[in-house]
Amino acid sequence: MRSITIHNLDPEVGRLIQNQAAEEGLSLNQLVKRLLRKALGLSGLTAAQPHGFDEFSGLWTREEAAEFNAATERQVDPEGWS
Repeated sequence: MRSITIHNLDPEVGRLIQNQAAEEGLSLNQLVKRLLRKALGLSGLTAAQPHGFDEFSGLWTREEAAEFNAATERQVDPEGWS
């Protein structure tokens, strides 16, 4: 499947896409593909089925991710290195 890069995306468009993706629990990639299909008059989602853990990625809010990272951050005991 082909990949594209969009240069100089209007900041307002980027913000709206990011907000909508977060509201719908989708990755930016998933939402953009959905928007493109809709704009092109194609029905439904892509034929490609999710694989692995793709369907679970990107579901945490920034706060949840920060909390998880803080809780699992590895602490080094300086006395253990002397």
